[in-house]
Amino acid sequence: MRLVMLVGAMALSGALSAQEYAMSWNVGSLDNVTVNDDPVRSMHLDISLLSRFLSVNGVIQTGTGFAGPVSGTCFVQSTGTAYCSMKGDSLTIILEIGPSLSGSITAYNFDSVQIDKGTISPAL
Repeated sequence: MRLVMLVGAMALSGALSAQEYAMSWNVGSLDNVTVNDDPVRSMHLDISLLSRFLSVNGVIQTGTGFAGPVSGTCFVQSTGTAYCSMKGDSLTIILEIGPSLSGSITAYNFDSVQIDKGTISPAL
């Protein structure tokens, strides 16, 4: 299922009732973003479609199971690409998720300095 396209179509249709989804992604090449000194390897988000935007809450998780909370907002372009901005304990995460549900993840510290950039792909 192409969640981004479905959510985009629902957002464009002006649906007023909330819809909720859960998604998980594998995170690659984000070695400079760590939780307890362990690099982030996955992201698990609950996504709620509100009246106009997407609300996201979840965790970024390391390969050994440590997790850090994140929350934020997304919007979907007419092309089906979703852009998300999320805050964590000590960083900001920007996601660009294409119609295939793969995309990029960029992490910034609170001084807006880029820490690292990586890729995301749907976890099966």
